[in-house]
Amino acid sequence: MMTVKRKPKKQGLSNSYSVVKYNVMAEKMSSSDHAPPTYLKLLTGTLVNVNVTLDETFVAIKIVNLEKQYHVSEEDIWKCPRDALIHVDKSVWPILSAVPSPIDRVVLLRDSVLLEELAAIKVGSVVNILKDGYVNEYLPAVVKYKGPISKKGPGVYFGVEILEGVHEGDNDGCYGNQRFFSSPPGTGMFVSVERLLPANYSMRQNFNDSVQQSKLVASMQKQFYPVNSSISETICECEKSELKIGDRIIWMYDNEPISGIVRCIGYSESNQLKVSIQLDEPVHTDYVGGRESRTITVPALELVKASDFYGDEGESKVNGEVTWSSGATSTRDINTKYNQATQDFITLNTPPSSYDDGASSGSEGSGYYDTPDSSSAESFCVGSLVEVPINGEPNYGVIRWIGTVPGDKRSRRVAGIEMEKEQPGFGDGSFSGRRYFHCNPERSLFISLNQCKRDSRFQDSPFKRIPRKSEDFGCIESPIIPGVIPPVSRGDITSICGKNRGIQGHHNSCYLDATLFSMFTFTSVFDSLLYRPALCTDIPHYQLIQRVLRDEIVNPLRTNFYVRADRVMKLRTLMKEELKDVSFTTEEKDPEEFLTSLVAKILRAEPFLKLSSGQEAYHYQLFVEKDEALIFPTVQQLFEQSFLSSDLKLKEVPSCLIIQMPRFGKSFKMYPRILPSQLLDVTDVIEDSPRQCTVCGNLADFECKECFEQCDVGLQSISFCRACLERSHNHERRRNHKYKPLSVPLEFTIIKDHCLIPRLYMQLFAVVCIETSHYVTFVKCGTGADAPWCFFDSMADRKGEQNGYNIPEMVACPELPYWLSEKGAMDLQSKDERRLPEYAKRLLCDAYMCMYQSTEVMMYR
Repeated sequence: MMTVKRKPKKQGLSNSYSVVKYNVMAEKMSSSDHAPPTYLKLLTGTLVNVNVTLDETFVAIKIVNLEKQYHVSEEDIWKCPRDALIHVDKSVWPILSAVPSPIDRVVLLRDSVLLEELAAIKVGSVVNILKDGYVNEYLPAVVKYKGPISKKGPGVYFGVEILEGVHEGDNDGCYGNQRFFSSPPGTGMFVSVERLLPANYSMRQNFNDSVQQSKLVASMQKQFYPVNSSISETICECEKSELKIGDRIIWMYDNEPISGIVRCIGYSESNQLKVSIQLDEPVHTDYVGGRESRTITVPALELVKASDFYGDEGESKVNGEVTWSSGATSTRDINTKYNQATQDFITLNTPPSSYDDGASSGSEGSGYYDTPDSSSAESFCVGSLVEVPINGEPNYGVIRWIGTVPGDKRSRRVAGIEMEKEQPGFGDGSFSGRRYFHCNPERSLFISLNQCKRDSRFQDSPFKRIPRKSEDFGCIESPIIPGVIPPVSRGDITSICGKNRGIQGHHNSCYLDATLFSMFTFTSVFDSLLYRPALCTDIPHYQLIQRVLRDEIVNPLRTNFYVRADRVMKLRTLMKEELKDVSFTTEEKDPEEFLTSLVAKILRAEPFLKLSSGQEAYHYQLFVEKDEALIFPTVQQLFEQSFLSSDLKLKEVPSCLIIQMPRFGKSFKMYPRILPSQLLDVTDVIEDSPRQCTVCGNLADFECKECFEQCDVGLQSISFCRACLERSHNHERRRNHKYKPLSVPLEFTIIKDHCLIPRLYMQLFAVVCIETSHYVTFVKCGTGADAPWCFFDSMADRKGEQNGYNIPEMVACPELPYWLSEKGAMDLQSKDERRLPEYAKRLLCDAYMCMYQSTEVMMYR
């Protein structure tokens, strides 16, 4: 292929979108004549934007990198064969870009009739929705929402209410704390278009015909793998392999059995039979470029039918549906049969069924307490965290139901447990056709209650061997303190400062230590996170994680001014397990990543910020263009510039406002120094807030962004009353300005002549800083202008080497209010960085995140 060394002229993006229909090599188009050629393999299903046609054979494209699978810029232009692309009509692009599976995109594009009908689906349409985990089983539903869901991903999604089937959905019309429609609990779902079929679609009758389906998929499969044989030969070879579309299979990966469903079968370029499978759980594998994915394609020889893997008793039919019995499963022999009297394990894998109120005695989620057999001294209730020994290995879960099951002549008390990890042979919350609770497939285990033990990971048992504290974290006690403990409030903080104060750091925890110390030691603005009662929509371990945060970290910090590192490690371990992210216990992260994980994903708090764009957020990143005239900018200046340039407003005054500075980690700082503003004036960024005219001081009626800093400083300079607007915009420099009216609350217009226009301020209470990959923080020890400040470092010192431990430290900073004052800032601005006081340098040069609070608003939230 001839190397192209020139960039085509942009003839205006035509918004002509396409999808790559088979793997193909693309060449990067460079403006340099001396640059070596760069090639990239475009994978099947990749979305691209056709920029310009080069000739009859090639087009210039840009990659729409939705899956982030290519480490290239979306502005790069690539030369690609036209024949490798399938054109996507602009009307279907929004729904197609939401489809997560590249193969499904191509399948949809190959059926133009179906795609046209799917694009025409609107709110109110009756559709059939593919059941989760099935290939050809659909449920009737009605579309209640069609549109974007920013927290779910790009493109257009469908919110549907399922009309048949109890608890076949997974919500009630809410997604990510945002309501899109209303439906009964357990009947709502948000899906992309490949899960839908129009109610009157003629091909739906063929989906129960395996031969017809094999032909359909095989013909589509030619787009994924260039096939040298005919379609009939492909189907014939599939029959020889004894694998069919819809089969349950086991794929041995890294010596672990991974279960899934056959989606497509076809040939590779080397004539090797390959199978596309949808896994029950996503995995990281080289088959998809090292990314996490649920859809992969592997050689057929690497797969075995689940019935063969589990043995003769592994596969059975219940009501015409394939299910897995409670016989011995996999090499781990997880389960034994309930009807063997010598065994106490009972596993469940019957298909979902409706509730049977008379099925058995017991309760789900009711707080029912049970007294187990006399051989056990412990008592359990629904919600207890338990440990179950299986083949000598501990397995962990939470009790969801306690009672007796019909047919057990011994009338034993049985616990229905939702296990932490899926295992072949576990169930979905049902037993013998009766449902006792709901959980994901391969997660439920029914077991005699006297086989349960307390979860040993989360208890301080005298019988559990733990390393001596002197070996790991020192000899200072860090007791669990339950209850409600208010924040620290002291006028003189010298008595609580010094070594071994604050949160002890361990294994790259400084980002978490500094953030938690800032959030909870001296302020109550985040205390709602500690006391919100659990809801039915919360994660199973919500109360446990909340209790560890409150009773083992925050309360000891406020009472004894010290938290040992193993207490924090317990929180990190719980987050690791809940988020399936092992890096939480070992690697360094950013404070905002920790905040999002803990506050948004686990504790599911209401977002702190509500923006005029309709978006919600937990922190605000400053996005500004560098102003070369600003040598030593304040947070107030950058805050106003960011809101002005993004044309955003806050819908209400937040109780707390976390602002991330315009920098990227430790590698890039837009400004060498930034002065945190002690008071942040948010008056002019609050939607519908009364504002002053920049000229006369009366109530403003209009806003002109183009007048920024012409008549005053900051956002105060862009608001005008009607008279001053007309007068100032008669000037020839402002005649062409575009202004817009302001919305003022009716109740204020009534009293505007009898009161001053208020200004709204938020107080700075913490500044998290970073230097050479290490996070520390400055925290205000109370409220009010005279409150003292302290500096905290969770790893200020260390005792011992490899087997030693870190020593945290709090240091009083009486000079900090002066450094943040106008006079102090002018004094520090004139000094070279090397001559700045140590803590002043850290504060001004290393600021990463500033935290503000409204003492008035936080009283009501």
